[in-house]
Amino acid sequence: MADFERAREESVAPTTQTAETVEPADNQAATGQSAELTGQAPEQDPQAAQAEEAREAERVAAARKGWEALLGEKLGGKAFELIREHVSFTDLTGYAKQGTKALADLAKAPFSEGKTFSAQDAKALNALAAAFAPELQKLADKWLEGDSGQRVFTAISEWIEESPGAVTAIAASLGALAIGAAIVAILQDADPPAIEQMFEVAKGLKIGGKLDLASIKNFAVESAELSMSYSAGGFSARLGGSTKQTADGQQLAATAGVGYKGKGFETSANASWDEKNGLTGDASISGGVKREGFEASADAKWDSEKGLTAGAKVAGQGGTDKFKGDYLADIRVDEEGRTQVMFKGGIGAVINDLPAELRAGLTHATGGGKDDATKIEASMKLGDAGNEQTVTGTLDPQTGAFTLTFDRKAYDGALTLQQGLQGDGKGGVQTTQSLDYKIGDGLHLTAGEQTGPQGTQRNVGLDFTTGAFKNSFDLEMKDAVTRMSLGTQATMGDFNLKGNAGLNLDDGRLEQLGLSLGWRDPNAFKSATLQYKLQWQQDNAEYAHHFEAAFEHSIGKWDGRVTGNVDFQGGDLKSAGIDGLAGYRIADRWRVLGGGSLASSNAGGQQSTSAGVRAGIQFNNIAVTFGVEKTFGGDTQTGFRLEIPLGR
Repeated sequence: MADFERAREESVAPTTQTAETVEPADNQAATGQSAELTGQAPEQDPQAAQAEEAREAERVAAARKGWEALLGEKLGGKAFELIREHVSFTDLTGYAKQGTKALADLAKAPFSEGKTFSAQDAKALNALAAAFAPELQKLADKWLEGDSGQRVFTAISEWIEESPGAVTAIAASLGALAIGAAIVAILQDADPPAIEQMFEVAKGLKIGGKLDLASIKNFAVESAELSMSYSAGGFSARLGGSTKQTADGQQLAATAGVGYKGKGFETSANASWDEKNGLTGDASISGGVKREGFEASADAKWDSEKGLTAGAKVAGQGGTDKFKGDYLADIRVDEEGRTQVMFKGGIGAVINDLPAELRAGLTHATGGGKDDATKIEASMKLGDAGNEQTVTGTLDPQTGAFTLTFDRKAYDGALTLQQGLQGDGKGGVQTTQSLDYKIGDGLHLTAGEQTGPQGTQRNVGLDFTTGAFKNSFDLEMKDAVTRMSLGTQATMGDFNLKGNAGLNLDDGRLEQLGLSLGWRDPNAFKSATLQYKLQWQQDNAEYAHHFEAAFEHSIGKWDGRVTGNVDFQGGDLKSAGIDGLAGYRIADRWRVLGGGSLASSNAGGQQSTSAGVRAGIQFNNIAVTFGVEKTFGGDTQTGFRLEIPLGR
């Protein structure tokens, strides 16, 4: 019997808030660099434009003199040119956008399982972070492209040009701050992220490295890697070395490899060494030709630990409108020296305006310290798709095991009749028969029988629709027991009804029962669900009853959900609980959340009661809370969890 589950609320479609336009300030002194952003200069009369250009030239000349006076004519002039080249408005905006993208990428999964967060905590927090990260980048980029961002970066660019003394002082201060931050990290013995970089020093030549410190304080190296790679045309080569701290001490390793890839040909060789396994390597070569209707290929690979593998394949196909054929031959040798040969092929033709197809295949494996194995398979098909007849069979000459299946389709695939015969090679034979018939959209009939050494099993099924109700009927006879299952469900307006039952006809016992009534307002966050489940417990010879209810409601900016459940078995209360979650909408896509729970259980005669409170936030349809749960007379647990979102 299928369990009833309350339908998950529809996800709230993200909405985009329109930011208020920032009015430009009256002071537009940075005309040149504002034009760099927009591509258009403000319209001015010729005399005003000439005066503006003269003022800008005077400003640039004065700025250059300031840098030359501080650093000397040659060095100061060069520094000013570099600043003019790399600290323009456009450059600053570009640097900032790179930063917002990096920030958004970092924010997608900033939490990981460890000492601080459990796997459930990290999953909940990362889900919220991933939902908000794109919005963070959009908001930042929108500000950068707006009038406010233009004015800020234009002012920064001009101030840097005109204030050499302050810039150098700030640079020194930033260096001091960086050193100070490093000192704090050392004192706290922080675990820094791995540093990884790759540089292209020449065309096709790249050199890179990676350093992972386990501790800044002790400069303990967790691992370090250095690599170099080169590629030109179809040729490639790589060389690398690494060291890694393990439980057995520092382990050194080195790798090298070369390869070539051309049209229809590819080869490679690799070698690696480490202190634990010594020297290992592998080499491979492959090639082939491909033409219309024909393909041939061969390959070989040697591995110092596994040995040699090799193989070859030839395949082809062709024909006319009335006749076609295809074939495949494949041979392969594995690391253990076992050889497998496979041949497959088929022909197709049109006989009396009906398509016909005949296929056959042979697979044989030998060697490698194992018994020989052979499999023969064949099939024949006649008729158009949806109205065809098919016969398939397989045979194992070594064991005598076989399968034989007759399959017939009719009424464009609506009716399928199947008969099967299967032998295990030891005298055991199993037969199967089945029928599958779909009559329109409202009736589906299935029936089947399986007979073998374990006995006979029969089943009949019927799915049918009556008005708004979709119904099902199943009858199964298995292991000398006959069971019947009934089910129905319907949606009528805003209401949803479900019911099913399972009966043991031999014992005259109701084994399963499920009832569900649900209501949902399509235009508001309002719903109610009532459920009841009954299950016969064979081991205890008694019934288990489960009651569950859920209510959702919205008033103004407040949304709430309350759920409760009660479980009885054999007349005794086994468990009960109630949980509530409320949210207050502070913006279109933001809610603050708060909730609580109370639960009681009786397992093995031990009564246990717990209570919890939690709070959190919801962004779009991702809701995360942090809570504290206290078991009276027991432990206190804390953690994050994902909630079913509130609102629609």
